[in-house]
Amino acid sequence: MGTPDNPDDLIFRSSQQEREGILNMFNTSDDIELNLHRNGNIEFLSDSHAIAVYDYELNLFSLTHGKSHPSGQKVFILELREGGDWRILEWYDFATPDP
Repeated sequence: MGTPDNPDDLIFRSSQQEREGILNMFNTSDDIELNLHRNGNIEFLSDSHAIAVYDYELNLFSLTHGKSHPSGQKVFILELREGGDWRILEWYDFATPDP
């Protein structure tokens, strides 16, 4: 979850690993609430690439694992695709440890 020097941190290097991690979160949580708050403006790196930074709070509840409230900052690298849609090319999670 983005904590420094934590061996349990997840680094996804493929879409399959990311998919499995997300499915695990949805399969083990009974309730998920995500709040995103834009942190500054979007920075355009070129005509087809941009960076967007958001602060977030995530509320997870599981009958078996209890409650968890990770928060932090997400950085999204966006790419303009044909047809005019912006897509997430990469994202980074800089989580703050759960209190």
